Amino acid sequence: MSGQDGETYTSGASMSSKTENIENVTRSLECHRMILHQSAETLDQFPALRDEIKKVYDADRHSEMKDQSAKQLIMDMEEDYPKPENQVWTKSKLEQYLPAHRSVPTTKRNAEDEIKYIAAWFKDDGLKMVPETKWVTGCLPKNPDYDSSLGIKDPKPDFTFGLEPRKPINMTSLPTKQVELLMNICRGIDHPFMVIENKGAEESFAWAAIQALRDGTAMENAQLELERLAGEEHKVGALKSFVFSCAWDVDIARFYVHWIEKPATGRLIFHMNKLGTFNMDEKHKLKEFRRHGHNIMDWGVSEADNGHKKRCRDLEAKATATEKSKQTTNTPSKGSKASKPPSTPKTPRNQKS
Repeated sequence: MSGQDGETYTSGASMSSKTENIENVTRSLECHRMILHQSAETLDQFPALRDEIKKVYDADRHSEMKDQSAKQLIMDMEEDYPKPENQVWTKSKLEQYLPAHRSVPTTKRNAEDEIKYIAAWFKDDGLKMVPETKWVTGCLPKNPDYDSSLGIKDPKPDFTFGLEPRKPINMTSLPTKQVELLMNICRGIDHPFMVIENKGAEESFAWAAIQALRDGTAMENAQLELERLAGEEHKVGALKSFVFSCAWDVDIARFYVHWIEKPATGRLIFHMNKLGTFNMDEKHKLKEFRRHGHNIMDWGVSEADNGHKKRCRDLEAKATATEKSKQTTNTPSKGSKASKPPSTPKTPRNQKS
């Protein structure tokens, strides 16, 4: 049996062949400058970026998962664990593990006012999740100096979190086709910032991590191109953008952060660092898992200067203005001979430093 990307990872293959295939794909992705780190050593070399990520990921919350809710999820998991469809079961429980409805600080109200306030806040907070949606073709960077395409598959995460698309009437200027392509690498949402890759108990967790590596790289690559269209310069070191992913099976879940390094020489490096591991049968770990997940959601839709939404909408506006300015400059004056218009570029695969 094969996964969504055509790579074999089920129990039908021998353990040695599965391990060899995982190792081959991992090496291939590393040659394409996509690297998974299980330690924080690489990220620690860039303390400013590290601290900004920790500020998002480790933020305090005004509420937490109730003990009884955590206990019930663990009991349900233990009861359903032996079933072969447990991957489907785990997916169906996402809203209980990581609900979109997050508690926020409020002034004192009666119960009815509080319910109305929270319902309205979540309706308007701009968060959207789509399940199992294939992303646009060609959104992964590819190293032209490496001739193997092993592991280069268009992402199709189990869950993608991003921004609710705006209606044209609510936009001051419609984006150009190129800007729109970079905004919507996952159809149905704008500017994705977190994905979840889920596996059942009989499937390899390593494949979930590899898929998350590709997903995070694609999100960062799109934002990188948007920054370039907006006229931003990238200096040597860690770039300031980052996004998140989660690899998750019945037993454990891991949060990762994705970021880009521009070395002094050579091509850009797309990093993926582990942030935390959570045993899904331990009450305190379940509660931590939800806290970190909700922190990421809050950051994703935040209008604050350091929020993902604010950052991406500003880039979107700058890139659109820059692109339209170029189009106006290249438009021939009346009576002059029109030149052949350039074709609409695709999302670039080859990232140079």
